Amino acid sequence: MVRQSILCILALTSFVPCTTLLKSQNRSRWEIPFEVFNRWILVKGSIGEMKGMTFQIDTGSTSSLIDKKIARKLGLQAGANEVRLRSFGRVSCAREVEPAIARMGDVSVSLRCFEADLSSLYVDGLIGLDVLRRMDHLINAENGGAPPRKTLTIDFSARKIRFGESMKLDNIVQIEPDSNQVVVAAQIQGHRTYLALDTGTGVSVLFQGLEQHWIDVLPVAGYMTGTRLSGWYMQKEVSLGNFILGTARCNDMSAIVSEARNQPTDGLLSVLQLGPKVLHLDFDNLLMTWKH
Repeated sequence: MVRQSILCILALTSFVPCTTLLKSQNRSRWEIPFEVFNRWILVKGSIGEMKGMTFQIDTGSTSSLIDKKIARKLGLQAGANEVRLRSFGRVSCAREVEPAIARMGDVSVSLRCFEADLSSLYVDGLIGLDVLRRMDHLINAENGGAPPRKTLTIDFSARKIRFGESMKLDNIVQIEPDSNQVVVAAQIQGHRTYLALDTGTGVSVLFQGLEQHWIDVLPVAGYMTGTRLSGWYMQKEVSLGNFILGTARCNDMSAIVSEARNQPTDGLLSVLQLGPKVLHLDFDNLLMTWKH
């Protein structure tokens, strides 16, 4: 799913709202349990009195979204602020709704989000980088302090999302500065390629820009179908061959090719396709580490 994502592609190119996070239980960790379904990372939670909601975790989206029907049921009024959503070249607008308290695992979030039609994704809301990366207001209920560091850990082995941990794992790559997305540089067949890290897509994506004719010669692995914000799609899948990401060399990576133009990155890197047991994002030091 950010600004772009496959199986939920969103590129939110303007206003990134401030989000307040509060620890809801008297524990030392900020944890959210999750499940993986249809290549999506899904968490259970609630907003106000509405229980049993399903949220998708999407590092490819710079802002969080709530389904329009859910917003109406909760009585959340839409304001004047708008954001543009991109889904493979198709652009639509979403309006900001008034803040609401969302609860997920041990974490409560004073959520400022935008309403959108998420019916094709079968989720009630989408949690973006405004929650996952902006931790200025994350408060520990035990001592009232902030977390010791701005980090996000996605532990696929334990099925837990955790904030504030410190760790270094087997593989490492620098996170590019000066971007509202989590962007890393990879080498694909010798070509330096900037990819936005995306938990909202089950497969990586290459945007076929004007200067990326080398994509045409990548071997075709097949064709892939799925769903995203704009509906169902079918696109060519190519093998990435000699794929190098930081200190890691990956031999089994593939990507679908999109003709979307004027994108902020060269493509999307699917976290689920990368296949880590643990993924750790250190936003203080701009490092991504992971282990298989």
